[in-house]
Amino acid sequence: MITAIRRMFSSTLGKFIALAFIALIGVLFALSDVTGNATFGGIGGANVAKVGNTDIGVGELRDRVQAVYNQARQQQPGLTMAAFVESGGLDGVLDELIEGAAFEQLAGDLGFGVSKRLVDGRIADLPVFAGVSGTFDQTMFERFLQQNGMTEAQLRRDIRQQLLAEQIAAPIASMPALSPGIAQPYAALLMERRRGDATFIPASSFAPANDPGDAALQAFLKQHVARFTVPERRVLQYALFDRAAAPVPAVTDAEIAKVYKDNAAQFAASETRRFAQVIAPDQATANTIAAKVRGGTSLAAAAQARAFRPRRPAS
Repeated sequence: MITAIRRMFSSTLGKFIALAFIALIGVLFALSDVTGNATFGGIGGANVAKVGNTDIGVGELRDRVQAVYNQARQQQPGLTMAAFVESGGLDGVLDELIEGAAFEQLAGDLGFGVSKRLVDGRIADLPVFAGVSGTFDQTMFERFLQQNGMTEAQLRRDIRQQLLAEQIAAPIASMPALSPGIAQPYAALLMERRRGDATFIPASSFAPANDPGDAALQAFLKQHVARFTVPERRVLQYALFDRAAAPVPAVTDAEIAKVYKDNAAQFAASETRRFAQVIAPDQATANTIAAKVRGGTSLAAAAQARAFRPRRPAS
């Protein structure tokens, strides 16, 4: 077999094939150097999930996790990436991407769709993209994408999924809940199929030609008396009267005092307290805020001076 391969490479056709193969390898290495993402050998372009015909890549997941982590740090300045991942942030973002892709494909299978013009209209209506004149500003749009680490394609995909959810999920969520006893018979009707045949038979073919007589009519009336009986009717009479028609005597102070005494627990004063807290990143900052509060400064003013804001603890 080796001898046959050597003979093939010694021929003119074999030399051409060898040169073409070497040139192909050189082109692949050159492309990998230019793009910076070598996909030769299946290393690059890795996906973390595949939903139908949609691939969720590592880069997309990394960018979305970084954006969500940056938003979380605005609420918790001391949050680290390790703590964010341990608290389920990574799994939550991945589940959100998978559910969004699955929902979008389900909507397409059901015949729902969103046009590019509809997405453009929703983007233009968002107040966050409005400029000084109140209309859409391209600069504000690009600044928002840069601050949130998103691309225009990712934003359009999120808006498209939101519009599909409004078309499918919103009407379903607004439907009242029904008990199983009412829902099951109607659900069974969707699976039931019936088939029948019909034909036309004129009454003149079998109807009697002579008068049946009073006896036959009376017997038929007696057998079907419910069909020819007038339903019972009743007449109701009513009169309207207001508070003036039934005067109520004035209430004395003694009666009011008795009611107040009998229901003293209901009318007793109650004490309500509200607590607020400020979470500082270190002990020095906390001591500074506490010193200002002891000096008479309000907690909100002392926290705002250190770029913090007091919050009510969760109950």
